[in-house]
Amino acid sequence: MTFKLPLIAVVLASVFSCSSDDSDPVVAVDGTYDLTTTPSTGFAINGGECVSGAGSIVIVDREITGTVMTQGLLFNVSGTVDNNGLVSGGFALSGESSATYEGTIENAVGSGTWEDNFECEGTWEATQSS
Repeated sequence: MTFKLPLIAVVLASVFSCSSDDSDPVVAVDGTYDLTTTPSTGFAINGGECVSGAGSIVIVDREITGTVMTQGLLFNVSGTVDNNGLVSGGFALSGESSATYEGTIENAVGSGTWEDNFECEGTWEATQSS
């Protein structure tokens, strides 16, 4: 049996298989951002309440550093931003990984989702403050 691809599929496949070069757009993201986290779940697997948090992050050369305060605890935030504005990283308390996050950032605004070690999950938003 022989399968024939429609011409549009062949054209799209060739477009998306091209290698990237230096002319690909690079999203500008360096700066200081106000960060908020909001839970979408009510309770963690340990019975604790899933709560919101607030803090700030700094992005320099696609590296994310900062802090977020939640439940009276200060978590360190780290991560990276790729050339397309895709964000990924984690939160840590006293050097122990406690949550992961992912999302996008562009035009001085970022957003995405997070999940912690106790199965709380939610959204985050970052807005450039300087």
